[in-house]
Amino acid sequence: EPSEVVSGAKEVPKKEGEPEGDATVKGIPDFWQTVLLKCDTTAETIKDKDLEVLKFLEDITSENFMEDGNPRGFKLMFKFGENPFFSNSVLTKTYYMLPDDDAVLEKAEGTKIEWVTGKDVTIKVMKKKPKKAGGKPQIKTEKIESFFNFFSPPDFPEEEDEVDDEAMEELQAVIEADYEVGATIKEKLIPKAVSWYTGEAVEDEPYYFGGDDDDDFDDDEDDDDDDDEEGGPPHGGKGGAAAGAEQPPECKQQ
Repeated sequence: EPSEVVSGAKEVPKKEGEPEGDATVKGIPDFWQTVLLKCDTTAETIKDKDLEVLKFLEDITSENFMEDGNPRGFKLMFKFGENPFFSNSVLTKTYYMLPDDDAVLEKAEGTKIEWVTGKDVTIKVMKKKPKKAGGKPQIKTEKIESFFNFFSPPDFPEEEDEVDDEAMEELQAVIEADYEVGATIKEKLIPKAVSWYTGEAVEDEPYYFGGDDDDDFDDDEDDDDDDDEEGGPPHGGKGGAAAGAEQPPECKQQ
């Protein structure tokens, strides 16, 4: 199992001529942190303070769940080793789809993270000097960007809630971005985690060219007969998906 290799429970046979590693280090250090950083969709959510926490991430798994024989969504499970940041051993994120339409998101739920005092990377603590001598300083917390906000998804408005168009558009954008991250982890990163770690996964992704403007590729190839014989650009490498591509979008390797 890949998780056993990552954690060090199962050793990987060394290749001939490969130097001996540090015997005190088991498994692959920072494996899942590296995988998440290799994909633009997830990397954009990771901030500097998150990196120390993600060092303790040992495994990510997913499972689909059914209701009355119909697909109802999926759950992501993030297993963490003992760490100085929070007491949870597993953080989960669950996406529920509508019972009569498994292509429409109904709601999302995440684990409440039990942060150790002073270790919450999702907030910034600000202290204000007291107005009077000997008074207590005023403490204010402010929410900041963090990968771990992923486990606090936005609330979906109820039908009776009154939400203006602008606020609804902003909320819709946040909900879509949140689902994009979850679907990418489930569909792209978990199945090919080792390939993302080594940098090979991007070679397996199709490279799409959108539009009909071929002039962009002709200027430097008019005199190159070899390129013409090879039939155009190869698959792999960085690239954007054509308009209307299915979700989740292709991850571009960093």
